[in-house]
Amino acid sequence: MIQYTKQNDTDREKHDEIQNVGVQYIIDSVLQALKRDPRRRFIQVETAFFWKWWKYQNEEKRNLFKSFVDNGQIEMVGGGWSMNDEACTNYQSTINQFTWGLR
Repeated sequence: MIQYTKQNDTDREKHDEIQNVGVQYIIDSVLQALKRDPRRRFIQVETAFFWKWWKYQNEEKRNLFKSFVDNGQIEMVGGGWSMNDEACTNYQSTINQFTWGLR
């Protein structure tokens, strides 16, 4: 089983509020779990919360994250700012959120 998390970033005004109540702990706890068990893997989908987490990390934690990417324990998929709604979306919204996320 490959673990992943779905974090909605649809309301930009609440982005910091959501981040402050604990979303940042998801990636921190994932790093600890991957360190304990190299058989584990994790998929990060949205770049919005990852970016918010990344910009506050020291070099040691960034290097740890990179090492998990290099050895295949962490995979960045999609690349959009958030996971778009494929069921009922306008194509322009999908293009916009991938353009923003892949910058």
